[in-house]
Amino acid sequence: MTPTRRGPKKIDYVGAQSDGTKLAADLPAAVQVPDDAVAWTAVLGESTVRNLHSPDWKTREHALQAVMRSLGNARWNAERSPEDVWNTVTQLLDKALKDKVAPLYYASLELLSTLVATYSPNLPYGVLTQGLEPLMPTLLHRVGNNNARIQETSIQALLTLANQPALGLAFLAPHALSAIPKKSQSGAAAAIQMSGRLELITCMLNVQVQQQMGFGTAGRTPAAAAAAGKGGDALMAEDVVRFTRPALDMPDDKVRTAAVRLVAEVYRTRKAAGQPFEVEKMVGAGLKPALMQRLA
Repeated sequence: MTPTRRGPKKIDYVGAQSDGTKLAADLPAAVQVPDDAVAWTAVLGESTVRNLHSPDWKTREHALQAVMRSLGNARWNAERSPEDVWNTVTQLLDKALKDKVAPLYYASLELLSTLVATYSPNLPYGVLTQGLEPLMPTLLHRVGNNNARIQETSIQALLTLANQPALGLAFLAPHALSAIPKKSQSGAAAAIQMSGRLELITCMLNVQVQQQMGFGTAGRTPAAAAAAGKGGDALMAEDVVRFTRPALDMPDDKVRTAAVRLVAEVYRTRKAAGQPFEVEKMVGAGLKPALMQRLA
């Protein structure tokens, strides 16, 4: 008996999305380019844009890989405006990152990393953030995915932004410390989302400590810090603890442990810098004595 071939793994999403099936059903056999993607053809070519909207997920994956190869082609880049390429590919990624097919998500993350590494040094901060802002809700949501690989690759993609001098922690911090959407604040999703976000913030705090020790300059360049409205450290201890505080009361033991570890990390960094850290003042009243003892 011939085993049934399984399709690719599908994942959760934020907002409107499609795996291409519905789109294909609405279009003629020869895939037409949707109105909101017509402008992409000037940069990517009509064939590539059509393939990005194919009902076949492998064709969509190959199209993403073709765009990534183009970004590494010096002649291709020389023939196009950097701002046009950035705007087109970030618009493409806003759709591709929401694809339910997991391999498409991984391919989209690779394309994002390549795009940021290639173009962020040469574009104004405002252009960079205008393209990246729409992608952040999807990336942050996937940080809270219960699939370990999806969570890890999402965190690494965000850390790629943090390690780019033109963006860095100054850009990423406000997003990482933003409130988790209400629809993910209850049930099993609450623990998964908070756990992933705590892991991201812990990684970001480690990046900041490395920068304080002189390793790397990402997010500490005058232009990036000024544009983000920050001076000095992008991750302020008070902001980190304020975000983490609700996690200390969550019923999930893994979440509480991650929260304690993060607050303890804040304590160590402040102590190393010769700054005071009063647990009750920073964390607030009402914490269980056992947890307070672990933090003290």
